[in-house]
Amino acid sequence: MLQVFGNLGLVNNLNFQFTNRYSGAPDYFTKTERVRKRWDKTNFVKDIRTAEVVPWLERGGENASIFWDMSGNTILEPHMSEFEVGGYKLGHRHPYEAIILTLNGSGFSLASKEGLKESDSVKVDWKAGSLVSPPYFWYHQHFNTGSTKARYFAMTEGDFPKRLGIPLQVEQIEADREDPKIKVRFEEELRKAQAAKMRAELHHHDDDDPHHHNDHGGIMFAERDWKRKLI
Repeated sequence: MLQVFGNLGLVNNLNFQFTNRYSGAPDYFTKTERVRKRWDKTNFVKDIRTAEVVPWLERGGENASIFWDMSGNTILEPHMSEFEVGGYKLGHRHPYEAIILTLNGSGFSLASKEGLKESDSVKVDWKAGSLVSPPYFWYHQHFNTGSTKARYFAMTEGDFPKRLGIPLQVEQIEADREDPKIKVRFEEELRKAQAAKMRAELHHHDDDDPHHHNDHGGIMFAERDWKRKLI
């Protein structure tokens, strides 16, 4: 505001109250209203890791999401999404950037400027606490290779670009138009993640065993056996 007006007195002494955004109502931080199927009007979310998400099967698999209309905001559009173990979201792009914070789970995302082909996409691995931000209007797709449901919080501009007159729409790559190699890549990544988990569990078990001895042959045999089961 100082850069805009160049007057500290105006900034500090302006008496206007933005009551349309905050009126001091006693239920301001407790009231929640479902205004659309996956859209809540609220000003406070107690715990985004356990907050309700609503099924959104059109996004693929067992996806679920919730969007929030908060404190009269008209630009930023916060939302949360969750998808199942061994599942992924359909590829899509939108005419705005997204800042995505992974809350739990692990997996990876693919992104590409033109279409979404496995051969020319960028792969980004993520885990709880990771921050992923696909470039403007790039196709991207999220995959869960972990052992729990993957949930993330995303901040976007929603339909604000459309209201500015930007003639672009959200586009989704439906399952029947998806590059078949993407699913093959996902299955390969799932096998890698499962094998790594089994190796970690085996080594942890051996470390806890007071009778453990350094028998690498036994470990190699167990790994080969697990890999046969995965295949």
